[in-house]
Amino acid sequence: MIRHIYLLKGGLFVKVVFSSTIEQEQEICDLVADFYESIFPRYFSDKEIRHLADLGVLHTQSKNFSYFGTLKEAYQVMTSIQVIMSILERKDMLDFRIDRKSEELFIHNARLLNDYGLFFPLTLDHFTVLQEDRTEKSFYVYTEAANQLLI
Repeated sequence: MIRHIYLLKGGLFVKVVFSSTIEQEQEICDLVADFYESIFPRYFSDKEIRHLADLGVLHTQSKNFSYFGTLKEAYQVMTSIQVIMSILERKDMLDFRIDRKSEELFIHNARLLNDYGLFFPLTLDHFTVLQEDRTEKSFYVYTEAANQLLI
């Protein structure tokens, strides 16, 4: 629990809020990993994804998770990541046609992520060309393998 204490004229006002849980923080880490493994490889090459990781895209600005603060803020971060992922997945299925409402949702949720300390400088324009439509083909580190060879 986090307690906020405000001094008011003539007395004290104490506000009690619940902090984010370890499970929420783990879920946020899992969502970020899913974004790097399933969304980014559709639109970016490995080199570009490594560059995004080096820039700290979808990583916290600090080294700890205290930036999520409250239970509500952690839920907002999780929801924002999920909304952006579903818009991009839907965009993939709709052959690059995004309606105005989805574009506004993307912008709103990207702003929320930045407000809560996750660096997300990308716009819908960054997600225009599917990786499979690009001319250069290569081996990708960030995508899951189609099969595994156990030795």
